Amino acid sequence: MQRLGWAPKDFFTDGAAGSPSLQLFHIKVLSLIRPRNILELGSGQTSKLISAYVADSPGSHAISIEQSQEWHDILRPSISHEYKVVPVAKRHVEGVDVLSYQLDLHDQKFDYVLVDGPDNNLEGWRYTPFSRAGIVDQLPGALAPEFVVVFGDAERPGERQTVELFSKRLTQGGIAHRRFTLIGVKHQAVFVSPNLAFLQSV
Repeated sequence: MQRLGWAPKDFFTDGAAGSPSLQLFHIKVLSLIRPRNILELGSGQTSKLISAYVADSPGSHAISIEQSQEWHDILRPSISHEYKVVPVAKRHVEGVDVLSYQLDLHDQKFDYVLVDGPDNNLEGWRYTPFSRAGIVDQLPGALAPEFVVVFGDAERPGERQTVELFSKRLTQGGIAHRRFTLIGVKHQAVFVSPNLAFLQSV
C-alpha cells in the first residue's frame, strides 16, 4: 500500500474487517485491473482502499453501500468516494426471505463488485440461508464485459449457497466466467471474466 501510495489512516485487517487475504486480492484487482466502475456492498477497511484508488485514478468511479447509519458516520471521514446509507428489506430468494439492500442498479455496468453485506444482524457463525443473496438476480445484468466479482465470508454455509446461486445465474445468462476461491482466515469466492483468470495465480 505504501509503494502504491494507498496507505489509509488506521487501516486494519483483524476482527470483523476484511481479512489479509481479501485485502491483498483487493489491492491486486485495483492495481492490476484498474477498474473504472466499482460497486461495494457493505463498507469497511476495503472502502478506505477504494477511496485511495479512486483519488489516484482519474475517470474512475466507486459507490459503497452501507445499511448502518452509525457505521457510515464513523467511517465517513475516511471515505472520499460516493458512500450511501441504503436501508435493507426482505426479498424472497429461492423460497426464503433474505435481507437485501433496497438498491436499483438501473443501467449501470460495473467491472469490480465486492459483496460483503448486508449484515444479517446475527453472529457470523449462525446459519442464515442464502445470506446476501438479495443482489444475485440484479448483478448479471450489471456487469461490464470484463469483470471481477468477490463474495466475502464464503466459508459460511449461507454465503456458499449464495455463491452457488450466483454461478447458476451467470450460466443461465450465458455469461462466460471463471471461478476460484481465496483461502485464508476467511474465504472469498471470486468470479472473473475469462480474460482475467490470471488473477488466480498472481
